[in-house]
Amino acid sequence: MAGVSFTRPTRGRLALQIEGLFTRKGNRLVNEQAGIDSTLTIEYVEIPVLVGFDVASAPSASLRVHAGPAFGFKLHRTETGFDIPLPDVDQINIKPADVGIAFGAEIGHKRLMAGARYTLGLSNIFDDDPVLYGVDKLTNRVFAVYAGWLLKK
Repeated sequence: MAGVSFTRPTRGRLALQIEGLFTRKGNRLVNEQAGIDSTLTIEYVEIPVLVGFDVASAPSASLRVHAGPAFGFKLHRTETGFDIPLPDVDQINIKPADVGIAFGAEIGHKRLMAGARYTLGLSNIFDDDPVLYGVDKLTNRVFAVYAGWLLKK
């Protein structure tokens, strides 16, 4: 993922953190009975709206946990079958939006920050006939480790 984040302190140790991210997520669909081994890569513009809680804070360092909804809007998707790129007509149809819940933690030192986050997809992104693929539901699950530079402290 890559993007920007805006954090607005609220009361006490709480803060509102809104992000605009480019994310790439993937799924692998294997159904041996149907002869399917497909790898799907989906690119999203994602907007997490997080509430952060400062666990520990000092003048030059901090530890914050955060959680909240993440809204994803599909930009592009590619699919391979048995490691061979599939033409568009043979690719799985994916819904244009995804909703998930994100939670994680980040540490900061002066203007540097690093963190880890897990985003659990809550919506079914599969938009095809389940009979064709032997599944009726696909959800995104993403674990990310990130680092960044604060423009303003």
